[in-house]
Order: sequence, then structure tokens, then C-alpha cells
Amino acid sequence: MHFGKPKHLSVSYGLFLFTMAIGLLLGCREEQTIPPDFKQFTITEFINQDPNFRILSEVLEQTGMKEELDGDREFTLLAPTNKAFEEIGIQSVDDRTSEEWEQIVRYHLAEASKSSDSLLNKIQETILPGYFWFVSEEEGQLMVNSEVKILVKDITTSNGAIHGLGQVLEPVTLNIMEVSKSLGFTVFVEGLRKTGFDELLSGEGQYTVFIPSDEAFATYFEKQGVSQEDWLSSTNLKDFMSLFVLEGKVESTDLVPGPLETIEGALMYFGRDLEDGLWINGQAAIMNRDINAGNGLINRLDMVYTAPNKSLLFLLSESSTSADYSEFEAAMIYSGLINDLEGEDIGPLTIFAPNNQAFNAWYQELGVSGYYQIDETLLKTTLQYHVALGRVFTQDFRDGDRLFTWLEGHELELSAEGPRVNQAALVSDYINKHALNGVFHGVSVVLDPEEN
Repeated sequence: MHFGKPKHLSVSYGLFLFTMAIGLLLGCREEQTIPPDFKQFTITEFINQDPNFRILSEVLEQTGMKEELDGDREFTLLAPTNKAFEEIGIQSVDDRTSEEWEQIVRYHLAEASKSSDSLLNKIQETILPGYFWFVSEEEGQLMVNSEVKILVKDITTSNGAIHGLGQVLEPVTLNIMEVSKSLGFTVFVEGLRKTGFDELLSGEGQYTVFIPSDEAFATYFEKQGVSQEDWLSSTNLKDFMSLFVLEGKVESTDLVPGPLETIEGALMYFGRDLEDGLWINGQAAIMNRDINAGNGLINRLDMVYTAPNKSLLFLLSESSTSADYSEFEAAMIYSGLINDLEGEDIGPLTIFAPNNQAFNAWYQELGVSGYYQIDETLLKTTLQYHVALGRVFTQDFRDGDRLFTWLEGHELELSAEGPRVNQAALVSDYINKHALNGVFHGVSVVLDPEEN
């Protein structure tokens, strides 16, 4: 004897569960997951037979969109309930024109079937051209555009997914400003607004932006000893913000090692490591790439990079006091080479500076007390060998690559593993120090030009 429910009641039973859940949700406003699936229905068939979506059902009929949603293509529908429409003064399909309804519905639709998990924290373009949704999670509740709760999620039909809403969505434009705000780049957005770049990045031009996260900015402010308010009121804020904006839509696959000009004419330097990681100025890694923002692309950074504002000579002077490179600086001065690190036509150069420990080991090997006791020719040629031509960050190192040096006829050999130069390890916490006319790296030994 069969005691299960009759097969012809399975659909109504599923709808009973769904209607019960909707009723509870409209009362308590808590998100629920509906166990049954509805793959026997198309999207419009599901909407048509559920009384909670009476207005939406009439709209699909009037606009002719039900045929589109009954076809072979898959969609994701964020479906407002009757109560959602009633809250904005809509009681029936007659309260808006067909053109207005089509815009509303198209903004609530996206191509392909998307689960709530696949929508979370991603920019989702809608089939209303130039508009998007952003689904986030706030205290366990899924929200669309930070304002509208998803009441019921992941209703699976034969040609897509439905997520029930308790409010009607207001269309949000797909542009760099709106997408940046949705992605939670609040500090960067404030900087854009303060400098007037917000109007530019909301307009019709195409741009590529590289945005440090709020956490990256917090680290930067702490390191600089300034507050966000101090930063926003600084006189050079516009120059600072311009460092993160390129004109034109530049995809990450098109970024090659070397300089690119920013929107205000400054230069940013890209590097690509062996694992296809992208870096800017040897400092900041690009973590999320090519986020479509309608009028351009957004890339998320793990830190705030800065434009160089000091020469190699100044960096060397700083490193001799704040770090461990005083012997190298003193030897450069003694040999008469120090002034060759500064000047309008000097560089770009890459310095591999031996630290004091390396110099002390060299002195011991030569049997001297200091650089002033070394043969002048040996000292000068050895120091020249530590200055290479070009601006080379460690991310650009490739095994076997060679760099010409100040010492004519002698080259340095690079190795990505380590990274290393002439098989000598660089000092891990003193690399990629970016100067106006080059890059400064610390190295753990004094390099011998006769060995390479």
C-alpha cells in the first residue's frame, strides 16, 4: 500500500512550501532557504502561478518579456514581491507605462543562471545596458546594492534562478565611481570626490584605475603618521590620486614591464613576475584584475604605492644612516663616484649596494681595515660594477638576464630565485627602493667583476 503524497500534488506542495516561506519572510524579514526546486517550471511559469508575484506576472505579460524568459537562454531574476511594489505606490500593472516596466524588469534580470553564492561580492551586469547589481553579506543577511534584502534565495527553474526581494531595486549606473563604492573602496572614493576626479570617472571616457583597499590605506596612514582627514586636506592630494588612474581601458594582459603615463603625466612602472603576478613600482601587487566598471577597468591593490621623489644619491644617503649601507656610501664618496648618481641626465640606474656586513667581510679578505686602504683602481672598478644601467625591479628578474654596468665590458647576471645577482642573495628587506632616477637594492656580498 502506498502512503506517499500523490504525484499530481507534488507541484502544489512545493508551491505551498514556498508561499508559506514568503509569508513568514514578509513578516519577520529573515532570509530563508527553500528546499524544493522548481525545474519543471520556466522562470515565467514559476512567477505566473505564485500569488506573491501577481504584479510581476502581469508586467511580464504586458511587456512581452515572458516569451524572452521562456526561451532557451538562461537568466537570473531578482523578483520583487507584490508588497515590494506596493511599498512604492504600485498596486497594479496599470500604474506604470510599458516602457517604464521594461526598464524596471530589465534591471532585475541578468544573463545566465546565478546562485546566491556566485553573485556574492561580485559586480553583476544586468540586461539593462550600463547598469549593475552588487550583492554583499551584512551580518548574515544578503543585500543587493547595500539596501535591499534577498528574502528567498536560489529558486532553481528550468532556465534560470530566482531570488525573491522585499523591495524594488533602484537602478545603479555601471561606472568606475559606482562600482568602486560598491566594492568597498571608501577611502579611495573619498579621495576622488575631494579632488573632482569623481566627475571624470563617472563620465563617458574610458579609464583604468588601480585602487588600494581600505586596509592598505590604513597601513599607509599609520606608516606616514597621518590621519585620513590630514590626507584628504593635503595640498598634493590631486597629484597623489592621479597616480592611480590611466587614460584608456588597459587590460592586465596588455601590461608589460616598463613605464606607463598616468592621467596627469607622471610615470608608473609595471613589473610581471614568473608566476604572472603584476606589480606597480616594485611595491604594490595587483590582487584583483580587470573588474569591469562600464567606463573602464578597476584593479585592486594590496598596498598604497607612491611616486618616487628622491634621487638615488638621496636614497643612498638615507640608507647609510637608517639602514646598514654607510660603508658603501663612504666608499662612493672616497672614489669620487657619488655625484654621478644625481643629475637631470643621470639614469635610470639600478644600484646593488653591499651592506656593511658584506664590506667588512671584503676588508677581511683583502687584509685591510677599510675602503681607504684598498688600491684606488680596485676600489673604483669594484664600486662601478655595482651600478647597472636601467630601472630593474626584482619582479623583472629572469634567470640568465644580464645587465650592463658602469664598469665597461662587465655585466651582472640576474636570477629570479632568491632573487639573486651573480648568485648573491639580495637583502630581503631592502629591495625595490624606488628613486627618481632608478632603483636601489641591498646585496649581501661585495660583487667581484673578475668572477663574472
